[in-house]
Amino acid sequence: MLIMAGTTYFIVAWTVHALCHLPHHPTIEEFPLTFPTSHSEILERFCQYLRSSKSCNGTTFALFDTIVSTPGIVMPWKEMVSICKAEGVRSLVDAAHSIGHKTNINLSEISLDFWVTSCSKWLYVKHGCSLLYVAPRNRSMIKHDLTPSMFIPDGKYSCFQSEFFWSGSMDAMTAMMVKPALKFCQSLGGEQQIVDYCHNLVVQGGCVLAKTLGTELMCSTGESPLELIGCMVNVALPSSKNATVTPQELFECESQLLEGKVYAQLFILNNCYWVRVSGQVFNQISCTDCVNPCLIILMTPDVLPLNTLKI
Repeated sequence: MLIMAGTTYFIVAWTVHALCHLPHHPTIEEFPLTFPTSHSEILERFCQYLRSSKSCNGTTFALFDTIVSTPGIVMPWKEMVSICKAEGVRSLVDAAHSIGHKTNINLSEISLDFWVTSCSKWLYVKHGCSLLYVAPRNRSMIKHDLTPSMFIPDGKYSCFQSEFFWSGSMDAMTAMMVKPALKFCQSLGGEQQIVDYCHNLVVQGGCVLAKTLGTELMCSTGESPLELIGCMVNVALPSSKNATVTPQELFECESQLLEGKVYAQLFILNNCYWVRVSGQVFNQISCTDCVNPCLIILMTPDVLPLNTLKI
């Protein structure tokens, strides 16, 4: 059985559902998540769901994010891994937004099973560079799709590394960019300073956007309002809570944002329009002055059918 969080990135979700076309495929179930919520509520519901849904006769995997893409939400993933371990469920962690976005990941201290991240999203590495961590106890389960084209003498590399050593044509430049990217982070004061700057920036910038639009940030419903916010913040757009725009129309709106030389992820949640804004080291609070006019242009009846403008 494979239990997938409802917030799973759509391409990953499609891949999971494609498993149904294979022989001996796992049963797929979806753990629903609704926002806004809190870390404590997520953990309580996740634990209850695993206990009621996990397979009694086979292996159960749980797939969830460290940081959800849309909406941009920080998940209590370390605690979710602990719940998986307690319930005898294998954890498959989608950490695409983690490296460079969050510090103190410390995989060696967390008894997870599988963890994969993208180095190009927040670590300033060229596109196409990812990192896969497989707990040593699980490495016999992972096989490369292609037979290795080079023989690696015993002792030089582990058998697991040998399988992935060379698979033909590849761009080695992506992996070579990791060390320079880490040096770049150090030149700015280190990862913690970068993350703190970006987090504070999106909180301040998000508040400015929300005030201009007459709306609000997506905050936690728990005791720590900012626990859901990392280096991305979700701001509601003014609407009548009856979002009818299609994904294609939202994509066209994003194209108009690019024409204004800004970008922010537009999405619909709970039948409302939202915008996800990210912060980076090359941004300043004044950048909201560029985003605001572009969003205001979008919120006209002939672009987005927002019946109640609060600007």
